[in-house]
Amino acid sequence: MFIEKMKNFTRYLILFFFVIFTNNTRAEFFEDLSKIIENNKKRLSYGISVTDFNMDGKYEFLVTGFGYPNLALSFQDGKLKNLNQQKIFSDTLKKGSISFSKGTFWGAVSGFTSFGIHAGGLPFNIYMLPQKLDHRVYVGTAALFFGIVNFIKLYPYYLLDQLRIENITIALLLMPFAPIGFYIGYKLTQRIDGERFYSLTYACLLLIGLKLLNDGM
Repeated sequence: MFIEKMKNFTRYLILFFFVIFTNNTRAEFFEDLSKIIENNKKRLSYGISVTDFNMDGKYEFLVTGFGYPNLALSFQDGKLKNLNQQKIFSDTLKKGSISFSKGTFWGAVSGFTSFGIHAGGLPFNIYMLPQKLDHRVYVGTAALFFGIVNFIKLYPYYLLDQLRIENITIALLLMPFAPIGFYIGYKLTQRIDGERFYSLTYACLLLIGLKLLNDGM
């Protein structure tokens, strides 16, 4: 038993030193050059590529902003300067502002209403729609958010005795129709552009809101 414990300890020790060594190697290999970016303000970005942006024979960094302007950074006079003045690279849909406090509040409200009356979509969209994200990013974010919310709801529903055989039976009967809805949503997302997508989304929200008001009266 002692020998087996010593073997396990040795394995963990080797793994520990391996992690420390590789971290030190990466720290020496990479260098933070963000200080040379001109007018480098706090922002969120989610992608970067390297290409000859202005066809001058030099490479630039193209940085896509998450709710912030896209950048084309070129190395000039010891600084990385933004050359992006072309309208084609501006994202006209991204007009919303990202707020941690608002996102937390509306996310909590969405979770509460989703748990109570299965209507978390309206609070979720109050925050998300003004962000004007690419409609595919919006759909993916919504799917991930409500997937996590619905998973979290399982244990409280169990405590409230909602996972009864009747409810599970109804869920199983409806489950075969879910892939049909997924497929229709996928095709619509691929076929329509962002502007039409958001127009359709607002129209659907109006109808859903009217339906909920009618049910509550």
